[in-house]
Parts: sequence; C-alpha cells; structure tokens
Amino acid sequence: SSPSSQVIPPGKTAHFGIALCVDRVERNFKTTVGYSINSNRTTSYTFDVLADVVPVQLDLNASELKFKFVPENWEDTVTETLVVTNPNMYAAEYQWRVPPGCVYSVEPARGAVPGNGMQPVRI
Repeated sequence: SSPSSQVIPPGKTAHFGIALCVDRVERNFKTTVGYSINSNRTTSYTFDVLADVVPVQLDLNASELKFKFVPENWEDTVTETLVVTNPNMYAAEYQWRVPPGCVYSVEPARGAVPGNGMQPVRI
C-alpha cells in the first residue's frame, strides 16, 4: 500500500490506497491493518479490511495467429496484432514470458489493461 507515510496538517484528513495481492481466490477475505501516528505506540490504531477476492481474467481475441508475408511487405519481419480484453471492473496487469532465443517478440511485453478495456499487443 502507498504511501508508506504522510504528513497531514492539523485539522485535515488524509487517505491512502490499499492493494490486495493474494495467491488464491478466497471468499470473505479478512485481515487487520495497523497504523500509528508519529511512530508513537500510544497512537497506534487498527482497522479491518474485508474483501471478496475474484480471479483476474484477461481474454484474447484469437487462440491462434497465422503469420504470412503479403506482397506489399518488403520487410524481413511480419507482425500480427493480438487484442487483450479485460471484462473486469478494475485494471489487470499482464506480462508475456518469451523463451530465450525465441524467434518472435511481444510489444509491449508487460502492461495493464484498464477495467472493461482492451490493449493491442504486437507479436
């Protein structure tokens, strides 16, 4: 979560985001978060975080790409575009893992697809 610390003027309020990253889907996730004011034990507080964890889903517009040169292409490479779609409400990050020495590349190799959005990827 960030920021790890904040300076808050007297009489003002502040907020901070909480990012939840888990290894498995878990209904009714619950944990307690602690914080302190001015690193003082007497001003330490806690609050509960409750969440329903849902799996991240990214969809591809094709299950197979067929690369072929067209007569107008005088380059020594050919590129196809794959569209990654995110049907969820929130952004989802992705990263392509291309084996070393592979004859193709992926651009962008990593990124984030906005909620209910899409991201073209060149292969």
